[in-house]
Amino acid sequence: MRIGSIYDKFIKWKNNKITLLSAKESEEKNLSLIKRLLYIKNNYCFSQKDEILFTAVKDKNLEDIKYFYENMENSNKHSYDTLLTSLSKEPTVSKIDALAEEYFIKYKVRNNLKLQILKDENIEIEILEKCINKVKENYKRIKIFKEDKVQLILSEIRWIKNLNYEDLDSYQKAPKHNGLRKSSKAREGIFLVKNLYEKEMDKLFYVSYEDMLVYAAKEADLNPRFVHILVDGCERLTYLQWNFLKALLKGETYSSLTLAFNIENGESVYCPFMKNGRLYTSVFQEKVKKFNLKNKKHMDKMQDAEQQCGKIKNIDALEKFQYFDLRHKTNVTMMKDYSSSDEIVVNHEEEVLEYSKDEVTKIPVFTNIAAGEPIYIDPSLEGNFSIPKQWMKGLKDCFILKVKGDSMINANINDGDFVVIHKQMDVNNNDIVAANISGSATLKRLSISKKGVFLNPENKKYSPIPVNEEGIFILGKAVGIIRRI
Repeated sequence: MRIGSIYDKFIKWKNNKITLLSAKESEEKNLSLIKRLLYIKNNYCFSQKDEILFTAVKDKNLEDIKYFYENMENSNKHSYDTLLTSLSKEPTVSKIDALAEEYFIKYKVRNNLKLQILKDENIEIEILEKCINKVKENYKRIKIFKEDKVQLILSEIRWIKNLNYEDLDSYQKAPKHNGLRKSSKAREGIFLVKNLYEKEMDKLFYVSYEDMLVYAAKEADLNPRFVHILVDGCERLTYLQWNFLKALLKGETYSSLTLAFNIENGESVYCPFMKNGRLYTSVFQEKVKKFNLKNKKHMDKMQDAEQQCGKIKNIDALEKFQYFDLRHKTNVTMMKDYSSSDEIVVNHEEEVLEYSKDEVTKIPVFTNIAAGEPIYIDPSLEGNFSIPKQWMKGLKDCFILKVKGDSMINANINDGDFVVIHKQMDVNNNDIVAANISGSATLKRLSISKKGVFLNPENKKYSPIPVNEEGIFILGKAVGIIRRI
């Protein structure tokens, strides 16, 4: 297996709804997360409004990620793993607690509430003791009340809240915790104390940390902000924090969650995903993709180029593409080193050619074009592809559209390919053209015969589209195809 190949698969994995990474805490793990972030940013952000969140439970995880991200951005000035220069916003990097407090404040303002987060544990203990005193007379024989174990009761209440046991029945069925058995009298008394404690907090306009997360999630659910969320240190994530993060995620078809677990740290008792170091995926209630980077052999073999954020060139660090020149009926392999977004390496007939920044041109990329049924085309610019100038010789006005669909597969144009379009009106019979049909765009082969003018698919599943004078015009002719390999 090639060095770093497992990391590469994680970084470049298709945009799964939920992707999990289990790894030992290391620079390699942090670099992989940053590269994954940049890969998503450059390939799965289709609007300038699309935002990405990188967050962590602990400050230390976040500080490490910030360091690596700034190093890669400032030192290399690159966008990893693609020729596409993204115009989407820079990612938001924030600790979960800080973001939750921001949304809690919005919730207070919107509902005109005078609540404050109770951060003084002494006051919290004082309130809790009053509640315990009201209950313990009815539970004199129960050890936890008999010995006035206030801290233990507080710990149990936090556990109930963090794992979202909303009623006594669900709490009684919960796993043994703090020595308290299922379906016990002790649990009944503690749940009663919890209810009294919450009422007292309400009277004093206090909210616990856990309640703050509940309110923050309600606010985030009204206006989800991020299309992609990456979370480090998920072994310390609580159920309530998880609910908050899910509320922040927009419901786009390409939205995603990437969750990283540090397997050496040991999980929090509040974590809904892990128990005794084992990761359970049933809580996600949908299909997930897991990457387990537990093998120290692969961790140790990561090269210095990876540790130095790509400062030393390495063939394994190159993202490879195939370019099909439709005009000259040739194809070449093109590569981009992630340390430079404008330098391209081309391998053609066993000859390696390097193109510098001055030898490439940036071609604008627009919203997806359908290779199946026509879809709406958004005229807003989404980014740029860098291509050697000599390939575009004689083509002064080009743009790129990303194919969505399989209607042109017999013409070697697949779903996800990027097609270079030259703006021209004088297209000929049998040309592959991009056409605008009443505001929708499609890619088809032009057919001109006695039977009429048609836009023909290259897949028997689809029917030809008759071309009428009204409501249709040619955007241009396909001159090249770019495919990631």
